[in-house]
Amino acid sequence: MSDWIVAMRGGVVVGALVLSLSACGGDGGGPTGNGNPPAVAGNYNATFTAVQATDCLDLVTPGSSTTGTLRVTQSGSSVTLHISDLRDEFGSNPVGTLSSDGDFHFGPGIVVIDPTPGNDGDEFNAQGTFDGTFSGTTMDIDFDFTAFTCHVVGTIVGQR
Repeated sequence: MSDWIVAMRGGVVVGALVLSLSACGGDGGGPTGNGNPPAVAGNYNATFTAVQATDCLDLVTPGSSTTGTLRVTQSGSSVTLHISDLRDEFGSNPVGTLSSDGDFHFGPGIVVIDPTPGNDGDEFNAQGTFDGTFSGTTMDIDFDFTAFTCHVVGTIVGQR
């Protein structure tokens, strides 16, 4: 074989290797996505709806909803839903875990409820979960909470 043919074949092999490495991550650092959660932080135009509410007196009624801006902050896989920005009676905000697929999970855990914000001493704990998905610029989260005899099931849907 001539030196020219050997050099050409070697160049083709090196070129194919470079192309395959760049296809795996752009900088040869491995596949893209690498298991990190998606970036979901931002402000979402959201609707918070109580689909079911039982034994809640006048605090929550079935079918009640609130629309507004829901702020979401993120540090790695830790995501905070700032529900208190959307619903004043939330005295604390759930901090959940986000998977690489965009699945969000909080709980079972405690969220402080403050029925009359600004009136100290009437806060109480609600026990429950927030589960859902962030996909692209949308969020779709279900919640299920109980405090005393009050049980509320609902949704938070939004778009950045």
